Amino acid sequence: GGVVVSDLSKLASVLRSVNVAKVCGPVMSRAGGNMQRAAREAAPTGPHIPEYARTIVFEKDGPLAVEVGAMAVGQGNLSAVLEYGQGANAPHPHIVPQLEPEADVTAEWLGKVIAEAFG
Repeated sequence: GGVVVSDLSKLASVLRSVNVAKVCGPVMSRAGGNMQRAAREAAPTGPHIPEYARTIVFEKDGPLAVEVGAMAVGQGNLSAVLEYGQGANAPHPHIVPQLEPEADVTAEWLGKVIAEAFG
């Protein structure tokens, strides 16, 4: 039994041949969009923060990373206070709760596209 060095060389060669950004990028973009949409829907609203939800965006941070949060402009600067609360302001979690459920779906889809890429 055991792994033979030539087997590891073959695996390394196959891994180098797969363009991770091309294979996984669409899955990560979809995950970011899903989390952005869900966070915007769950975001607190009111006459004092009418534009806040629109500040929630996502950006890909490499082929396997997505960041979701409010832009640090205008009402987006209130994100931490709205998410976690401060003083008399109660927390309204709306970004963090979107991450874990989407992570499970994303992991499943990444598994599918990677398996497909390896044939």
